[in-house]
Amino acid sequence: MDDESSLPQIDDRADIEELERRLHYQSLQIRLLWATLLVAITLIFPVAGFGLAFLIVTFLFFKSRR
Repeated sequence: MDDESSLPQIDDRADIEELERRLHYQSLQIRLLWATLLVAITLIFPVAGFGLAFLIVTFLFFKSRR
């Protein structure tokens, strides 16, 4: 068995390192996207909920005054 043929060539190592680097950055981008979505959902739903509750209470208040 020739051990040199089983070792990756220098170009192959560079390609593997490049792919690992790209995969790392893609996983970071995905984590950042999920974190951004989580923060957006956390901020939007309470604001929307309070806004909707305010509209309903205002509507019921003015409806009862007629």
